[in-house]
Amino acid sequence: MSQPLVSVVVPTLNSEKLIRNCLESVKRQTYPNIELIVVDGFSKDKTPDIAREYTPHVFSFGPNQSKERVFGGPYQRNYGASKATGQYVYWMDSDMELPPTIVASCVKECEQNRRDALNIYEESFGIGFW
Repeated sequence: MSQPLVSVVVPTLNSEKLIRNCLESVKRQTYPNIELIVVDGFSKDKTPDIAREYTPHVFSFGPNQSKERVFGGPYQRNYGASKATGQYVYWMDSDMELPPTIVASCVKECEQNRRDALNIYEESFGIGFW
């Protein structure tokens, strides 16, 4: 039986100091069927270049969007979801790291208990907006 594809969507902006740890945590997942999507809000640092080391799915969101609409909130997440091909979508921010078994645990819960969505505990590293 094949394992469902999980699309991990990471919105980001000027995150070169944090993005590598985030994407490494996705790479270290024990679940084997993951599509990584990074949606960059036109970073002025090396964030997109670093992201491309981990995935070919690096998008800049909307050429005509204001900075407020490009970064954060639902805009980048929704854009990433529109590019996703997975049965499940997992959103995480660029200042977060995933425990190695979290995607596998989430898929197991969804598949065994017929869940449509999960709310899971997240830990952030680094200094964010708040």
